[in-house]
Amino acid sequence: MIHLGQNLGLVITGEGIENAEQAERLLALDAAKGFYFHQPGHLQKPSGQSGRDLIHST
Repeated sequence: MIHLGQNLGLVITGEGIENAEQAERLLALDAAKGFYFHQPGHLQKPSGQSGRDLIHST
């Protein structure tokens, strides 16, 4: 499936990669993401805006 997508000119991204074994098995991917590469960070509000402004902006 990876090579099929690449042959069609698509960028193939693997998601949910959690360990080295999975990363090694998916070396043909164009991009990859998951806990193996980076743990999620804390959500930070942009300065000068409240969370309400972000949700209800017009």
